[in-house]
Amino acid sequence: MDFSVLVLLTILAMLLIRKGGNFLRKHRMNSALFSSEKILSIGKRHPIWGHLHLMPEFTDYLRRVDKGIQETGKRLSGFWVMFFYPVISLCHPETAKVLLKTAEPKPVQTGGGYFAFLPWLGNGLLVSSGKHWERNRRLLNPAFLIDVLKSYVGTFNNVFDIFLVSF
Repeated sequence: MDFSVLVLLTILAMLLIRKGGNFLRKHRMNSALFSSEKILSIGKRHPIWGHLHLMPEFTDYLRRVDKGIQETGKRLSGFWVMFFYPVISLCHPETAKVLLKTAEPKPVQTGGGYFAFLPWLGNGLLVSSGKHWERNRRLLNPAFLIDVLKSYVGTFNNVFDIFLVSF
């Protein structure tokens, strides 16, 4: 075997071992998080399919989560898409309030579905991060002060009345 091919294969093997180790470390951390008492799991996780086998329909999943929340009082639910992609959902307004009220920039990876709409959404407050997110939030913050919004309550009510009549 040629020496350059052997070196290339060795480098490739080292990269695969490194990536595999990182994946396993992250997987163990996520598995430990899911096995904690804080996250509601909708059932036993399959080693390959995760929780997908328990969700023939999305409404069935929502019913399972709702029932589990009422029975256990937990505020977070989670499921695995296959064996490598954990999804954690907030299931209580107080939990969402803690997360949304922080001034910390939200990670872009939150809700991977946003990337499908990125050409339509642009790089606005919803999907931006870092300094760009901080700048946009600082510019938009004054528009959502309570004193500013109070003047629009009548307009909100009129539009909502029209919305209700149309249904």
